[in-house]
Amino acid sequence: MSGSSFAPRVLDLLDFESVRRELLDLALSDDGRALIAEQAVLTERERIEELLDAVGDWKMRMTLAGPEPAFEFPPIAERLRRLAKEGAVADGADLAAIAIFVLSGLKLKGYLSRSAPDRPRGTESALQRRAAELPELPDLSAEIRSVIGPDGALRDERVPELRTIRHRIVRLHGEIDELARRHLSGNRSMWQTDVPTDRDGRTVLPLKADYRGRVEGIVHEVSASGATLYVEPFDIVERNNGLVEAHNRYRQEVARILRLLSERVRASLAPLEALVERVAFLDSLRARARYAKLHSCTRARASEHGLLLRSARHPPLGAKAVPIDVEVDEDTKVLVVTGPNTGGKTVALKTVGLLSAMNQFAMEIPAAEGSALPLFDAIYLDIGDEQSVAGSLSTFSAHMRNLSAILESATARSLVLLDEVGSGTDPEEGTAIAVALLERLRETCALTVVTTHNGAIKGLGVSREGIMNASVAFDAASLSPTFRIVMGAAGESRAIDIAERNGLNRAIVARAREYLDVTGGDLSRALRDVERRGLELAERASACERTEEALRKKEGALEERERAVRSRETALRAGDVRELADFLRESRRRLENLVRELRSSEIGREQTVKVKGFIAELDRRAEEEEERLQAAGDLFEERSSAPVPARPRALAPGAEVLVGAERRRGTVLRRQRGDRWLVACKTLRMTVRESDLVVVASEDQTAAVTLSVGDVAADNRPEIQLDLRGMRLAEALRSLELQIDRAVLAGLGEFSVVHGLGEGVLQQGVHAFLRESPRVVDFRFSRPEEGGYGRTVVLLA
Repeated sequence: MSGSSFAPRVLDLLDFESVRRELLDLALSDDGRALIAEQAVLTERERIEELLDAVGDWKMRMTLAGPEPAFEFPPIAERLRRLAKEGAVADGADLAAIAIFVLSGLKLKGYLSRSAPDRPRGTESALQRRAAELPELPDLSAEIRSVIGPDGALRDERVPELRTIRHRIVRLHGEIDELARRHLSGNRSMWQTDVPTDRDGRTVLPLKADYRGRVEGIVHEVSASGATLYVEPFDIVERNNGLVEAHNRYRQEVARILRLLSERVRASLAPLEALVERVAFLDSLRARARYAKLHSCTRARASEHGLLLRSARHPPLGAKAVPIDVEVDEDTKVLVVTGPNTGGKTVALKTVGLLSAMNQFAMEIPAAEGSALPLFDAIYLDIGDEQSVAGSLSTFSAHMRNLSAILESATARSLVLLDEVGSGTDPEEGTAIAVALLERLRETCALTVVTTHNGAIKGLGVSREGIMNASVAFDAASLSPTFRIVMGAAGESRAIDIAERNGLNRAIVARAREYLDVTGGDLSRALRDVERRGLELAERASACERTEEALRKKEGALEERERAVRSRETALRAGDVRELADFLRESRRRLENLVRELRSSEIGREQTVKVKGFIAELDRRAEEEEERLQAAGDLFEERSSAPVPARPRALAPGAEVLVGAERRRGTVLRRQRGDRWLVACKTLRMTVRESDLVVVASEDQTAAVTLSVGDVAADNRPEIQLDLRGMRLAEALRSLELQIDRAVLAGLGEFSVVHGLGEGVLQQGVHAFLRESPRVVDFRFSRPEEGGYGRTVVLLA
């Protein structure tokens, strides 16, 4: 029924032991199972978080890293204890088991030493640190496996001495068989059968008694009837003696090998025992990860105060479990769960206790992401019929004795679970005791969860601070419970409805309703009204959350669209600049051709018309490009003038953050140890890893940044021809680097650099810089008429 701290009786009533039994089945080794069986529920937060980190790492490997290697960990702890005695010799099966265990330990270390798929390179997880502690004994395993097979049989073909003896034994068997065949086939009438037999490891022949003395040899045995003598002919005796000697030598050699290997194992006892211990520990973590994967479990966040379970399931119920949501804020100390019979109140009570115990057993819990649990120093439970005939205790007396023990032992960090408190005696007196008890527990314990049908206790959730009602929802149409929890609303027992559904006489049901209307209808109606209003408020809150989420998604979509528009306009702007550059190159080429024509011939009317036409076309094209670029710049400047959020500030107390995958909004309270922060989310406080937090920029951190293409172009426009003459080399190279950057941003694919001739220092420095620049695809000196060796043309990627 109950017990102090995490007593075995409490854990068993919470169905924790059925969870532990499933963990035992998932373990690979006997030592891992033994460790899980004896491990206790923990109360140290750091230890729990460390183990949960390792369990999560292993679960991630199971999900993303592909199948595990084939591990086999036979039981060797007892074998090692026997070998610890000086002179003890292990048999082949013992040594084979040790070799297999060591080999699997090496595979386990290699598997866990690799970085988990979700971890950054160069970082080491808790699981990797544990794996690094596994002793390596590759030579021992290889030495054993070189002469002993997995089944414990000796591989004599790999040992020269044994191989020689084995060949001699085979040869002697062949010689004996040949001699026996000759004797038996020589005079068939002398022999009872033509098949030799064996007596004490020696081959003998079945001679008829009538032919005694016809065969020289040793008589080993006479049949019961006296008709058959089992004779070993003298020519076979010598070979039988050799065979016996060979077998003795073989056994001696095997004993020598087993003795040497046993000594080798005994010399490595300390690392072997450490390997067994650490493999057992890692096996216990692996079993937890397997359980989490099989039951779709998630890691509960650490909550300083309050409790939150989302879609929590009672694992022993399997597929029949109906997920429930339970949310208790930090100001609530007592949760009163009400509702119809068989509606799931007791299951909800046990689910809170079981998942709390599983969390502190370093297990992920069968609940959705976002669940959070506080750390309890003990769980106390009062449930069921505790009547004791032997101890002369009634059900009520047993409950009172148990509650007295709970009041004496429970602390401000304890979880107390009470089923049907105040029942089993006079209703008025039971109610008085229950109310007084809950008021005391409200003052002394971290959290008390109680189930009841008592109307006065339901009223505490309305009239007392720190006490909150919750109910098991009831489907009025089908007159059946839905097994879901509704927070903040008291539920009716619906006993009359359920009685009617189960076939109680209609006249009795009608009379019962009349009696209820006279004696207790007001309270029932009030509770129904409160429940209805609570459901309406819950629905409104849910609708607000859905609207907020939709707006958040819409805002994100608009921001993404704005970024896409800006990116597109930037690309268009760059394209316009490239088109302008192409236009200038083509104009320059045509102008150079006209100049060459004018230089090579007399200037006539035809040439004059060509020049005037070219200049007119150049003016017209320039005006068109200027108008188009101005229009594009105005559009981009208009779109780019929207405020751009500044970078979120760093984590610090008071910062607004989004928590976890579900993006619950919270406020940072203070930094905990390591990379963990204490965060308040509405009514909950929880400890969260820094990687699970996203800082939200507040309104006063958002600055309006106006970006104008025209301004950028004016300040950072690349030069078509960069003149470096008169500059020192360092200054010239800085100007050249800036020119390349501006040209790349503007989409300018070609420009020229005027460096002059002089002593050639500037020219050589510019060319060396261009050769090393990854953005320059080619460069060359200009044609003589364009500057020759004093000017370099640069082509960009």
